[in-house]
Amino acid sequence: MALAAEHRFSEFLRIENIVHPLEAETWQEAVAELAGRLSSNADGFDCDAVIAACIEREMASSTVLAPGLALPHARVEKH
Repeated sequence: MALAAEHRFSEFLRIENIVHPLEAETWQEAVAELAGRLSSNADGFDCDAVIAACIEREMASSTVLAPGLALPHARVEKH
């Protein structure tokens, strides 16, 4: 299984990837909104796969750091 090594988490920590306020009403919608923003600013990125992987990861272990602050993330396979 190959992992998407081209994109490191730290590469996405840019001002254009910060979304505030979110339009989402649920945490699942928030993950989708954030992934959509990232996919518009990154090349070679399967948005649907990232959304599914982040939701699965969030279900296993929350990435909430504080009320209203989370860093959803996951590993995805290359396509």
